[in-house]
Amino acid sequence: MFERIKSIIKETKTIPNTLKKQKQLSIELIARYSNGNVSLQRGNYITKDELLQKEQNIFSHKFI
Repeated sequence: MFERIKSIIKETKTIPNTLKKQKQLSIELIARYSNGNVSLQRGNYITKDELLQKEQNIFSHKFI
């Protein structure tokens, strides 16, 4: 029981990273406004920047 209380206190002391907090907020907003799309509600989507980064990684490989 005391270990559980210690872990709760430890969690409240940590300051979340602003980028992680912002990403979590965007996931929650998309999940809230996506009616019926289960993938979006679970946070399974990709942003334009992430898509561009994946394309650059793929095109940087030489398949010959």
